[in-house]
Amino acid sequence: MIDSAYLIRNYRSGDLESCVGLWLLEGQDQTGHCISPLMVKMLMEKLGFSMEETVLVAEKDGDIVGCLNMVPEMGVKRAVIYCVVHQHYRRHGIATLLFDKATRWLIDMGVALAHVEILKSNAVASSLLSKAEFKPVHQHIHMQQIIDVKPTEIVSPDIVIRHLAQNEETVLTDLQNLAFAQHWGYNPNTVGEITYHLKQGNGSYQNVILACIDNKPVGYCWTTPEPRTNLATGKKCGSILMLGVDPDYQNKGIGRAVLIAGMSSLFDRGIEVVEITADSVNEKAISLYKAVGFKQQAVSQCYEKDLT
Repeated sequence: MIDSAYLIRNYRSGDLESCVGLWLLEGQDQTGHCISPLMVKMLMEKLGFSMEETVLVAEKDGDIVGCLNMVPEMGVKRAVIYCVVHQHYRRHGIATLLFDKATRWLIDMGVALAHVEILKSNAVASSLLSKAEFKPVHQHIHMQQIIDVKPTEIVSPDIVIRHLAQNEETVLTDLQNLAFAQHWGYNPNTVGEITYHLKQGNGSYQNVILACIDNKPVGYCWTTPEPRTNLATGKKCGSILMLGVDPDYQNKGIGRAVLIAGMSSLFDRGIEVVEITADSVNEKAISLYKAVGFKQQAVSQCYEKDLT
């Protein structure tokens, strides 16, 4: 039963601390990754959209008890939804109210598909999504590695490892779009979007490591902009956000070389645990990650709803 005492409204400028606090109470995002205030804020901020447009909150007696964040990807007419409800207010219909309002806004925006990704083990969220007519469509494998010593690798002399330069936004955009063109759910990025993400939060071009052959960037590893402390273990976590190789240069050890370089960079920034995600059907990536020491931690399920 849905309690009418809850007010569902758009985000206001003074809501940031309360919304971030809801996610931090969880200690992780919807797929089990360690989070921080900066990471939550970065996800809520989008190029071309204001938080007042794309973030909804559920309020009761002046307190924010639920938050839904929409990330529109208008190039493919899709939006990714993230939702959290305070643990003391769950099973009150709050998520349903938030999803209903979000769906109406997305339809008005011309969005054709809505995606939500949750841990496969989250039976409550799975049931809610099924009732909201979301269907399971894909899975991701989430992996983790503890790094007690700095990772090193003997790299072929043909491969040069270096950081992204500040005039190489187009290079990274082209390489990323080329590397992920055939991957499920990938939304091609523009140079403007890549530049925006590079500069978000504590972002730095140093967070992106390139692998080059004959001065040509053919692989990259994009690492997290800051450490996040796992509340359960006290260890500092970091992520490999994206790792890609030009299809014409695969099977040459480039992926492994740039992955190790990314992990080494994270270690230098005080990271003790590295997280990485692979498409469940990408056997090459999963084999690579296992070969350098990553272990599976969880599986997430992607759900999709047709809004047309």
